[in-house]
Amino acid sequence: MKYRNVTLLLSWVYILSNLFLSKPSKAFIPYIYHPNTKELHFTSKSIGQTAVQLIRYGQTKEAINLLELAITLNPKETELWILLADAQIQVAQNENAMFSLEKAIEINPKKANSWLSISSIYLKTKKPDKAIIYAKKSIVLNNNNPNAYFILGNGYLMMNKLNISLDSFQKASKIKPDFWQAINNEGLILYELGQKESAIKKWKDAISINENAEPILALATALYEKNKNNVYAIELAQKALVLNPKYINEQFQKEQLWGKNLRSSTKNLLKNPQLIKSSQTQNP
Repeated sequence: MKYRNVTLLLSWVYILSNLFLSKPSKAFIPYIYHPNTKELHFTSKSIGQTAVQLIRYGQTKEAINLLELAITLNPKETELWILLADAQIQVAQNENAMFSLEKAIEINPKKANSWLSISSIYLKTKKPDKAIIYAKKSIVLNNNNPNAYFILGNGYLMMNKLNISLDSFQKASKIKPDFWQAINNEGLILYELGQKESAIKKWKDAISINENAEPILALATALYEKNKNNVYAIELAQKALVLNPKYINEQFQKEQLWGKNLRSSTKNLLKNPQLIKSSQTQNP
């Protein structure tokens, strides 16, 4: 940490105030103020709350500085380490975030969210095998967190373990029925497994919850593959590409964990003259 000892700082403030405010006739007797543990912990939590507000306003680097200060006052507070890690992740300080989360686990190994946060970092850094290990540890501590099953499912999907990945996403959407991302990913897997009608149903379900570009384009692809004259499929694809033009790029689709079959079918869809014309109009 880069901050000076807080106790020493408070002591100097007290000394200087006495130096300038005391009457000249009285001898100057320095007094060193030592805040007790309760005061330090209260102050650290107040600083942590301020840091949360800064993060909400996009001042993440400033929040990190405050959280580091708060931790010097109260190094055994798990929540401060987790908040610090979350802020560090936002500014791509993944190694620092990993250290912060490991400290949180060291203090309280029964905190499921700490294990899950490390799992999420491993997923973002393309290490699905490690992400799976930490997600499982989180689930052992809390088996009712849909995000844990979602991260676990993504880890298995990245390793192309489709059936076990599908099971994880199904558990996530069972716990949280409006978890459209998990429902969408069920569709991704079902499509790769050749269960295209089931995939279509999943994407329709996801869209009924949130009209996001991903399930809309996936649904358009599946409908277009069934019938190349399906006007509705073209309309859906146009809508999806307006919502998020990045989905026209196959590499971006791959990064979103779209399988080979779906990417191939989408490539055929995007060759449709109407979509080519729409794309040229949007990007003259």
